[in-house]
Amino acid sequence: MISKASDCIHSVLLRAAIRLFTVALAVGAALHAMGEGYTWETQNRKRDIEKAEAG
Repeated sequence: MISKASDCIHSVLLRAAIRLFTVALAVGAALHAMGEGYTWETQNRKRDIEKAEAG
């Protein structure tokens, strides 16, 4: 069971991420589809970096 404190932290982080995304779009940030999923955890850091650098 997830604690209420954990739920609250996740909620705050999600709202912050949405705000950052909204600001990035508002200032004209470019978005690029990389054909890869996104996660905070990586199974292959080297491959992730190569994919990000290749665009």
